[in-house]
Amino acid sequence: MRQRTLLNGAKVESHEHVRRLTINTKAPRKWVAVDAETGEMWVGSSDGWQRADAAMAELVGDAARRNVEQTVIAGSARRGDVRLRSA
Repeated sequence: MRQRTLLNGAKVESHEHVRRLTINTKAPRKWVAVDAETGEMWVGSSDGWQRADAAMAELVGDAARRNVEQTVIAGSARRGDVRLRSA
């Protein structure tokens, strides 16, 4: 089995044959694919995938940070560590 190394150092299995990943959607521009090995970002379009521009890359970064925050909050809730934040 071959392995590939991601940007964070994690190893993932590399298959012998190509695998097709499909997204069925009515709004292709809302979908983004990130290559975790190279960091390349691709955004969906009516014609398939196109390389993401700087604005989309910034949006993806914002979404990733929000996801990390939500994961930390969810993990804290499972442990019972959640403290209410005052506004």
